[in-house]
Amino acid sequence: MGTVEISPCYITIYWIVACLFTLFYTIFAFKIHSTSKALLKTQKDSHNYSWFIHQRWFNFIGAAIGWIILWILLPEIIGSIRNQSLDSVTFIDFLFLLTSILGITGHLPLTLFGISINATNTINKMTSNT
Repeated sequence: MGTVEISPCYITIYWIVACLFTLFYTIFAFKIHSTSKALLKTQKDSHNYSWFIHQRWFNFIGAAIGWIILWILLPEIIGSIRNQSLDSVTFIDFLFLLTSILGITGHLPLTLFGISINATNTINKMTSNT
């Protein structure tokens, strides 16, 4: 497959949109994920500012990873559309695309957190003596 040329104008527009949505998911992390006001008040009252920074950082990284992965996959996606063939698309490409979609829609942090919690619960159940 040949190289896909993307004009500098489209590159600039892509990264502006990517930065804006990454900032959106960073700034509005608590509203987007419907964090309860009681939890926010508890964290604020206990001066747990590291929790606020962590939540925003977690959402920032998730969105940024999504946009970066999508950028990496873009030539493959455009090439497949141009050739009207999915022969060059692999399962790994699909996993990367799924990760990208989760990231750019703000769900990658929540997904990773859920996987982590479920893995911990499974390990605890497997190692318990009950």
